[in-house]
Amino acid sequence: MAQLTAFGREVRKLRIDRTETLRQMADALQVSPAFLSAVETGSKPIPDGFLERVIKHFNSSNEQRTILENAANMSQKKVQIDLGTATDGTRALAIAFARRLPSMSKTEQQKLMEFLSKD
Repeated sequence: MAQLTAFGREVRKLRIDRTETLRQMADALQVSPAFLSAVETGSKPIPDGFLERVIKHFNSSNEQRTILENAANMSQKKVQIDLGTATDGTRALAIAFARRLPSMSKTEQQKLMEFLSKD
């Protein structure tokens, strides 16, 4: 059995809690069961708009919406940044960050997260 992503675990939990099969949910979202399973396991990325469809399908509360959004974010394997209208400085910062991120220590990551989380 394939490993579920954080998003896949949340979706599967909601389905089971509502006694809904993979096929029933897939039919309701107008996707194939194989596609829904692939999204749950992370072998396919979560397509644009899919998270909102899942939230609407489950008639999610604000708390459940936040849980699903966080799980979807944690399940992403890639992040795209549109630099089409970015200044040269913004473009350079984004590229420098992308290059440096894989080698950042946990301490550096925590410090950066604290800085980015400030109001």
